[in-house]
Amino acid sequence: MDIEFFEKTMGKFYEAKLVNDGLADLENGKTVDGDYVRSRVTEK
Repeated sequence: MDIEFFEKTMGKFYEAKLVNDGLADLENGKTVDGDYVRSRVTEK
């Protein structure tokens, strides 16, 4: 296995982990309303 293939494969695993983490957050109610975030960002 060459380094390019390894890095590409690990990148796919990392992306899949982020998706799974996000889905788990949704299931556990660990989210913030988008309008709330937008209002906080524009205040600063």
